[in-house]
Amino acid sequence: YSLEEIDNNYKLVGCIGQSSGTFGDRLLLATKKESSRKCALKLIRVDNDDEATMQPLVAELNRVVAMSNASHQNIVRVEDYFFGSGFVCIATSFTLFGSLADQIDRKKKATPFEPYAERRITWYALQISDA
Repeated sequence: YSLEEIDNNYKLVGCIGQSSGTFGDRLLLATKKESSRKCALKLIRVDNDDEATMQPLVAELNRVVAMSNASHQNIVRVEDYFFGSGFVCIATSFTLFGSLADQIDRKKKATPFEPYAERRITWYALQISDA
């Protein structure tokens, strides 16, 4: 795949996240053209020529895609992945409020010294165990 092929398969809606780390990851909101479903595209820089890195990465992505066939409301589904020149793009189902980790991070930033209510912790534990 190339960036042109991403454009052929997805209609980009906008950037919904960006990593400030070394890799400069991008999280894009897109609509898959063939199904009109919203999805998130995570673009991660990789060295496509480094076979020692690429083989385990491809193997892990294949496992994740295989596990994503299980349909559950609490699991973000990995729909596809592909490599371009210097990047990997992982397409997942779009979740409006992000992952549980995203929600915890937002809470921590908004009210760092306020503990979670017992009811909220119980709710999260039930969602995790149900998945």
